[in-house]
Amino acid sequence: MSSPSPVPDPAPGHAPGRPRGRKPGRAPVRAPGRPRGLASDRPPDPAPTEPPPAAIDAYREALGPWFRAHGRDLPWRRDPTPYRVWVSEMMLQQTRVETVIPYFERFVTRFPDVGALAAAPEEEVLESWSGLGYYRRARMLAAGAREVVARHGGRFPDDERAALALPGIGRYAAGAIRSIALGARAPVLDGNVTRVLTRVFGIRGDPSRAPVRGLLWRIAGRVVERGDPGELNQAQMELGAIVCAPRDPDCERCPLAALCVARREGIIEDLPELRPRRRTVEVACTVLLVRHGDAVLLRRRLPGELLPGMWDLPGAFTGTADDRSTGIAAAGALLPWPVEAGRTLGTVKHAITYRRISLEVREASPAEPFRERRAAGGRRGPDGAELTWLPGEEALGKALSAPARKVIRRWGLAPGPEGDSA
Repeated sequence: MSSPSPVPDPAPGHAPGRPRGRKPGRAPVRAPGRPRGLASDRPPDPAPTEPPPAAIDAYREALGPWFRAHGRDLPWRRDPTPYRVWVSEMMLQQTRVETVIPYFERFVTRFPDVGALAAAPEEEVLESWSGLGYYRRARMLAAGAREVVARHGGRFPDDERAALALPGIGRYAAGAIRSIALGARAPVLDGNVTRVLTRVFGIRGDPSRAPVRGLLWRIAGRVVERGDPGELNQAQMELGAIVCAPRDPDCERCPLAALCVARREGIIEDLPELRPRRRTVEVACTVLLVRHGDAVLLRRRLPGELLPGMWDLPGAFTGTADDRSTGIAAAGALLPWPVEAGRTLGTVKHAITYRRISLEVREASPAEPFRERRAAGGRRGPDGAELTWLPGEEALGKALSAPARKVIRRWGLAPGPEGDSA
């Protein structure tokens, strides 16, 4: 399986270990002299047309044998229950397969079935998701589990309308879970499948717009009219992930090469015709690693901030001040008492959607006299955010943002100054 988000595509850029660059004898991926274009650059294309039945049949017949021979051995494929497929699909959104595998295995060990997940406190679910990012997925998964237990007797619904009514479940996820785990003839259309279909059948136009999008869903539905729908859907996703990559596709390994219109016309890298991505914005913030003895200070993100409910360091990017950079004064203003900032420990970089964020990490300690070094859990900052002191190792067990986890692992485990405990 692969990520359900069609734009931008989260799948690996090329097969593991494969050097980039065209191999001798490889068919051209773009016609000579043709500039690579985006959907916005081009004049409108004629309305896309349906492939003939014989083309769909040949496409379908090539996929199954290829997938059985070359599909990756992934943990959710070994026992594809609806719950396990559901968890994997939520984790794979915007996230690479190799990153997801250890998180998936830990998650299903801690929450082995939908009932266990439905009964778990949100904090515990977020702790298990911590480091994977896009935490709304975890909240929606837990909310969906509660809905399945309350309304469907703990069984994922086979009916499409009931599946689509679950929190966090869209048409792609409903199709993937129902086809793979329940054998329903339900199509899927994610970034990988979009790329495979547009290239093989030579479909022009922006796949995010209704005419092309509708055509792709119709083709995907025709593919699973016969054969094993779960296998066929996984085969298309797998082919897009490891062979029909966005750049430098490995056409020699592709079971559909003889059918591929884009390969024949030399326009592989022109398809799909995606809209331009949003301009990247650079943001710089200063975060405070406030330590006292073996404890570090954490701030819980407020509703309305990015990653609400997650624990972070004071000064981390919250998304509430547009995309402005912030310094040490803004970080200190989040605390109810003054701190003394020390040396710069280093820089941590990460990305949130279109933003590239650089965090300058400053060492800090409470200014003397400090009478609340282990303030109770109810202590809050001036903005109402919850603050807590935790030993570094214990902090790593909380639902931390990925940058905060990196900072604490690198600099927060050694004891800090004791200060004045009077």
